[in-house]
Amino acid sequence: MIWVRKSMELLLTAYQEELLSLDELRVRMPPLLQREQAMQAELQAINHQTEDRAAYLQLVETLTTFLERLRISMLIPSIWVNSNEL
Repeated sequence: MIWVRKSMELLLTAYQEELLSLDELRVRMPPLLQREQAMQAELQAINHQTEDRAAYLQLVETLTTFLERLRISMLIPSIWVNSNEL
């Protein structure tokens, strides 16, 4: 994304220094703007995916903890019942 912005800056500088015509600037700038927008959208999608994965991981950790507690709570009564039978 940095190279796209740098390219846009170079085009503007070239135009300001009259090394590039306005027509050339109008032709060359839109693809760079489109590329920047596409990269921004891709970055946003990656950020959303990261957030989703973090939420999923937290859910898995919570579920794992719950299942471990459930397993322990199921073991304790059976141990207590078995010890009373003796």
